[in-house]
This record gives sequence, structure tokens and C-alpha cells, in this order.
Amino acid sequence: LYSAAYRGHLYAIDADSASILWRYPAGSIASAAIGAGKVFYATDSGTLIALAPKSGEKIWDIEIAKTDKRGAFVKTSFPSFATAPAYRNGYVVFGTSRGNLTVVEAESGEVRFKRYLSSSISARPLIVDNTVLVHTDQDCLYALVP
Repeated sequence: LYSAAYRGHLYAIDADSASILWRYPAGSIASAAIGAGKVFYATDSGTLIALAPKSGEKIWDIEIAKTDKRGAFVKTSFPSFATAPAYRNGYVVFGTSRGNLTVVEAESGEVRFKRYLSSSISARPLIVDNTVLVHTDQDCLYALVP
């Protein structure tokens, strides 16, 4: 089992004994996604992290939230956050409070698709077949096929 806690740690918990196997100081309380032999976790600063499920060791991470509409990285002084990620068919999808929807290859962390939407995204994207459904904070629903 994987659980995020109030103080920003992701915990791996043994389902039989309820003992903590490891914890990762990720700085978020969002849910994790599991797939491709990894645990995916998005931080409050807009970084997506892939962790080894048994040890909690970081495999890769990618900072997405600090980008502008064109996908260029920008320096910023105000915080951004990322939604809980969703996993399907070798890809991880998540959104940010800056309105960036990003699809990342689960194996390598390589960005495969990025799109700026109309406003911030605070809910986990939903993946149905090959379509990504995203609801923005301006009450727009997007259906995208990356």
C-alpha cells in the first residue's frame, strides 16, 4: 500500500503487518499512481517522481510546473503544484496549477506530450482507452488524444 501523509511524505506500508517499509519526503499529500514497476508521485512544487516500489529509491524525476504556455521553463517566485498522476499503458499523465497537462513515458521520464489548457488543473486526469480527460478549474472538460 502507498499513502501520502499530511506532512508531505509518501509511505509504503506492508498490507499484512501494517508496518512502514519506507517513506519518501516528497512534499505533497496527493495520491500516487502505480505502473510499469514504479510508484509515481507528484509534488507540491510540480515535480513528477518515479520511485522503486520495494525500496523507495528515486529512479527519475522531472520538473514540469515551472513552464510557460510554450513549454519553456521559467523562473517563478510563487508556488505551483501538480495533480495526482494517472498511469496507463506505459504513460503517466498529470496536470499543474499553471494549466499544463503533461504525458510522460513511464520508463524514462521523457515528456511525450504537453499542452497548456485554459486554467489550472487540480483534479487527477482520467485516462479512458487512449483518451485523456481533464477538468480545469474554469469548469472546462478536455478530451485529448496525445
